[in-house]
Amino acid sequence: MKLTLTSIQRYSEDKEGKKLVTSDGRPYTRLIIRTKEYGEKPLSGFDSIQTQNLKEGDEIEAEVKQSGDYLNFKLPNKQDLIGKALEEIRNAQLKHGLLLQQIAQAVLPKPKETIPYPEGEPPESYFASKDESTPF
Repeated sequence: MKLTLTSIQRYSEDKEGKKLVTSDGRPYTRLIIRTKEYGEKPLSGFDSIQTQNLKEGDEIEAEVKQSGDYLNFKLPNKQDLIGKALEEIRNAQLKHGLLLQQIAQAVLPKPKETIPYPEGEPPESYFASKDESTPF
């Protein structure tokens, strides 16, 4: 989903002033953003290389998920973007294939069914010449 940033805040300490750390002890920075699309409702995420240069007014592509009373956001990584692009290419390819089939049906003549003998095939004896003197 495309989001337009209106506010960005970074926190590396909690309300008591303690450093934010993951369950395995690694420090992290929490990122709180506000967007035009969500108004004053904050979206929470993690600061990373992808988010370090963000500023107000930037338009970003992000996944937003509800988690209890809070909204969390995540920027798609390269693999997510490649998967999405591949899906779009596949859909376009399918659409073009269907369009080509429709064009072919409209342009190419339909094969005619030829039934030489509506009563059925005549017996072999019909073609056998009884008289050798006939030129045909």
